[in-house]
Amino acid sequence: MRCCFSLAWALGIGTCVCLDAVVAAPAAIASPQQSLELTLRRTRGRVDVVVVGAGLDTRAERQRHDSDVWIARLSGPNLPAGLKAPQQVLLEASDLLSVRLEPRQSGIDLVVKARFGSTVPKPEISSNGQDLIVSFVGLADPAAAST
Repeated sequence: MRCCFSLAWALGIGTCVCLDAVVAAPAAIASPQQSLELTLRRTRGRVDVVVVGAGLDTRAERQRHDSDVWIARLSGPNLPAGLKAPQQVLLEASDLLSVRLEPRQSGIDLVVKARFGSTVPKPEISSNGQDLIVSFVGLADPAAAST
């Protein structure tokens, strides 16, 4: 503190508040541990699975598509160091039954399951720069199915 005070006094500043802010800035810039969040957006005949916080360079690799399930291994430099616990969302009144993020040793699996008797359509995969978006189009409209 004595050197800080001497430098501030020599420069005529009279305080070292500015110097403390400059010294503290690198700690504030360091990125905190990022976390993933699984959310859904539903519109007529479409479900968008949004992996919030996945980043621009996240990829859906090693995709496996059967009629009732679609699985992809998510990988990328911006994924959090580890998803501590699985996240799952259950869907009501949809051809899709559930969407789940599962932590694995070599990445994170995104698993989408269809209801019994329904199929999972092949998804469209995109990114908005911050989130990975996996869109399933061509699903039965819940309102039409109930009439």
